[in-house]
Amino acid sequence: MSGQSAYAQGASGLDRVFGLPMRQFIPTLLRMARIVPGQTVLDALLTSRNP
Repeated sequence: MSGQSAYAQGASGLDRVFGLPMRQFIPTLLRMARIVPGQTVLDALLTSRNP
């Protein structure tokens, strides 16, 4: 890493920080929400990033 925080590196940094925890959490979240195969889910990422 070049001295920048993972957050400052954009999407690749975000994936390094949150990728594995989210891959482990999402199946549980979908199960708890009773989402079944064939249903659609809106996946939205909200950010406070300033343009």
